Amino acid sequence: MSKSRKSSPAAEAEIQRALSLLRQVMRRRKKTQLEVQKVLGWGRSSISQMMTGQKSVRLGQLLDILGALEIPPAEFFAELYDLEKPAEVARQDEVVRVEGEVKDLAAELQDLKNRLGRLETDEKKSNDEVRAWKLPPADLQSRFKPLRKAHS
Repeated sequence: MSKSRKSSPAAEAEIQRALSLLRQVMRRRKKTQLEVQKVLGWGRSSISQMMTGQKSVRLGQLLDILGALEIPPAEFFAELYDLEKPAEVARQDEVVRVEGEVKDLAAELQDLKNRLGRLETDEKKSNDEVRAWKLPPADLQSRFKPLRKAHS
């Protein structure tokens, strides 16, 4: 992708695949571009320019980024080319998947708790209304006690 020489379309496609995987790896490692740039001592927008194609990616730079992420190059390229997925990557993928499921379940649980709270509140209001209709206020009850005795 250098300005003087264009890569072939096939090479460009591979570069984009590698950059896409690099983004995924950074997410799995919970690292931002800025954090990686600081580790490497690179300028503020270096990685961003590589990711967007504004700047060509050299193999040495890719290896430096992988080093900053503590990813062995063999592991990265094995995943890139669908070779046997290293156990560490498979575990991290599973952790990310399970974390997502846990967050979804926690949100669903919170929603159910909120709905239950509303139902309990509604039930209490309904019970209070029923009690209010069944039992007259205390002052009325005391007034009607003599009448009840007289009719008994």
